[in-house]
Amino acid sequence: MLLSPTQFHPPLAPFSAFVLALFAFKLTKMLVLYRSRVRTGIRQSLGAAVAGLSLVYTIGRAVIVGLLGVDARFFRTPKLAQAHTVRGALAAAAPEAGLALALLFAAFGVAGATGFESIDRDLWALLLTVFALPHLAAVLLSLSSALPAGPARRLARILGPYPAVDRRS
Repeated sequence: MLLSPTQFHPPLAPFSAFVLALFAFKLTKMLVLYRSRVRTGIRQSLGAAVAGLSLVYTIGRAVIVGLLGVDARFFRTPKLAQAHTVRGALAAAAPEAGLALALLFAAFGVAGATGFESIDRDLWALLLTVFALPHLAAVLLSLSSALPAGPARRLARILGPYPAVDRRS
């Protein structure tokens, strides 16, 4: 689309708007249901949304590997392991970081392209940015694993305590 704008056009606005509305609805639904059923605050609900978004690439990749019949082993996340370095955290999320950068560069390229200004182009650029969010969430959570104990505890205090939930009701 950027290399040959006369041959390739952005998707029509109704298609992009539908996907954006679906994303907004799912996010709103998750926040409302999470707050009412799990009884958390808005910050913890947003944290759960970021954590859930960060798994999109990993789960999608696992599904594809499983459908292709490739013999893949389950990798258990080590508990109470030594924290990653920033370099290690970035290496762990390298595929997600690459996809996020590619999508963001594409979004900025589409938004900044001249010659075909339209609502279609603007919504497509916004949609590319929304597509980058799960990958950015994975990078953010991977980087948070590199935080020393002090900042990690401060982050936990900001999010607040996790309330006890009576599951009998």
